[in-house]
Amino acid sequence: MEGRFTTAAVIAAPIILAFAFRRLPKWRDTWIPTLAAIPASLVVGIAFSGLGNGAAVRATTLTWFVWLAYTAFQLLRTAENRAATGL
Repeated sequence: MEGRFTTAAVIAAPIILAFAFRRLPKWRDTWIPTLAAIPASLVVGIAFSGLGNGAAVRATTLTWFVWLAYTAFQLLRTAENRAATGL
């Protein structure tokens, strides 16, 4: 049961964040890559499923971590811009 909630949260997070990013001017360039994280993880998972279940899970997890790192980089970039402008 816990796995179902975790999976639902992992899939819902990019959708919710993408539409929130779309409304914010400084984050507007992040909303499409955030929304693309879901189909990208599906494509990567399907592509690596030929190598086995473990490979598909690891590749899909790596895709989510790449999206998370991209979002974290955008957060740092936004924070640096704020610090530079004094806001």
